[in-house]
Amino acid sequence: MIPKGLAGRLILLGALCACLIALAGGWLLRSGLQSAMWHGFEQRLAERADTVVSRFSPASSWHSDTTPLIYAEPRSGDEFGRIFSGWYWRLAGEQVALRSRSLWDADLAQVRAVGTHGLTALGPRGEALMGIAQEVVLAGRTLRLEVYGPAAPVLAELRAFDRLLAMIFAFLLLAMTLTAVIQARIGLRPLARLRDALAQAKDGSRERLGRGYGPDLDPLATELDELLARNARIVARARSHAADLAHALKKPLALLRSDADTDVAVPSPQVRSQV
Repeated sequence: MIPKGLAGRLILLGALCACLIALAGGWLLRSGLQSAMWHGFEQRLAERADTVVSRFSPASSWHSDTTPLIYAEPRSGDEFGRIFSGWYWRLAGEQVALRSRSLWDADLAQVRAVGTHGLTALGPRGEALMGIAQEVVLAGRTLRLEVYGPAAPVLAELRAFDRLLAMIFAFLLLAMTLTAVIQARIGLRPLARLRDALAQAKDGSRERLGRGYGPDLDPLATELDELLARNARIVARARSHAADLAHALKKPLALLRSDADTDVAVPSPQVRSQV
């Protein structure tokens, strides 16, 4: 329901503007943070992709398009060597289909492209994954390498930021609404003073509204003063006419009263003449 008063409408308009500004700012801020976090995670995946590529070597020194590739597992082990660790890679190409030990006998599901090189997928345990895809050259062959990592930390940080953003949004909305209330109250004070002056002119305690209501309302006050002066002139003329009429009525009424005070009956022609 739209408020009827001018102050209520100004407050509502201010609250709506504050809400729109806060929502737009929050959306831009979250988009920027999400992009920065995704870019940072992509950098980590790219570093791991370089490490994975460096561990590949052909099975023989005389290699061809059919020469098998060997992946050298690090002695101390890493995240790609632990089963279902959340870190996975897949290498695919013509006559090549390799994957990290961490996948074991499972595979990824619901692999989708995000942007140019980004990927999303579900791991063997249904966990959310974020990945990248790169074209790599190994043993003279161009292959596609996909490297994935757990998306849970990034999503948890985004959820924490969303909660913080919601608190900031509520605070800003409350603060800007209170600011709109204060602005409406202070901004409408000259109008309230003009209304009080008009009420005083109505009950006769003042004749003119005067000035001093601000550049926006002073012209209106001047117009109202001219209207009050015009009404005063009309009332004065009406009073003058009423006084003349009263004086014109007094003489015939006095004659009738004088004739009525005598014991002699007043002739009807005389009564009609006076009436």
